[in-house]
Amino acid sequence: MNKRNNKNEEKLSMYSKILSWFVSSICFLIFLSLLSYSQKDPSFFVATDSTSINNLLGKHGAFIASLFLETIGYSVIIILLFLTFYIPHIRRTST
Repeated sequence: MNKRNNKNEEKLSMYSKILSWFVSSICFLIFLSLLSYSQKDPSFFVATDSTSINNLLGKHGAFIASLFLETIGYSVIIILLFLTFYIPHIRRTST
């Protein structure tokens, strides 16, 4: 019975580590797209004739940054900070 609990705890630990790395990667990519946001980039809410995209993540980054900034606003930075500081808690509880 004890071996089964250890295996379940190891699986839970592995899943929480994967989740924490996934969340931190997504937060980092969103932060990069917000950091390099330009109003001149084409997006859901802006139609331009310009083919040059200034976002570090290209067209997808421009769309993501525009979507977050137009719908949530700059409070998306607070959400990213919360997730960034919550990730160590996930890792700490998994070990």
